Amino acid sequence: MGLIGALSNHALQASLVRLTAKLEAPPRDIREVPERYAHRRRPGSIRAAIVATLSTAQEPMRPRDIHHSVETILGGSVQRGSVKAALIRDRRFERAGRGGYVLIRG
Repeated sequence: MGLIGALSNHALQASLVRLTAKLEAPPRDIREVPERYAHRRRPGSIRAAIVATLSTAQEPMRPRDIHHSVETILGGSVQRGSVKAALIRDRRFERAGRGGYVLIRG
């Protein structure tokens, strides 16, 4: 008894060709970060830099001084609004007097 229509499933043959091409392709590096995400920082890195800055401060610091220190610590530009938002949202930072911030707990 012979098989009629053996290997005539064209959709399966096309799928096998694509699968074979994928298996023969060189492997991609898993840790490769697309260029559009390369500028993003790790979550909490700005807040950690602010904590480091204020923990060494002897007196309340102005937001512009904190911003400059954060940029120095992180080694790149940081938006001023990101630093201001972190100062306002995080309860570890307290406004002391006019325009100064201190670390109340580390």
